[in-house]
Amino acid sequence: MIKFYNPPGIAAPASRYSHGAEAGPGARWLHVSGQVGVAPDGTIVKGIEAQIERAFRNVEAILAAGGMGFDDVVKINTFLLTRDHVPVLRKIRDGFFSRTAPASTLFMVAALAHPDWLVEIEVVAAKG
Repeated sequence: MIKFYNPPGIAAPASRYSHGAEAGPGARWLHVSGQVGVAPDGTIVKGIEAQIERAFRNVEAILAAGGMGFDDVVKINTFLLTRDHVPVLRKIRDGFFSRTAPASTLFMVAALAHPDWLVEIEVVAAKG
């Protein structure tokens, strides 16, 4: 079980995330490497919406392989190239995190490892 923290002594989160998340004792942890908009056949999908969706689908597949799902995510880090993509990211992310709001950090970066990648998403999940 993951416990989420949004204490009254600080400002509310700016979108659907929590200021803190804690996994219970004896939890099994899964660290998911940064996932990008690359389809199973190795092609890079086109456009920011498609890349964000594909990155989340890749995360979903890895979580499932570990016997977990988005409800088990404790922390998410997202890397974008431009602030213009934040509203699209939030809309798609909120669809995957409809029941939980993990701790979250959003980075604006100058570049990712491949010039055609527009987003990279990594998560840490825990299951008791």
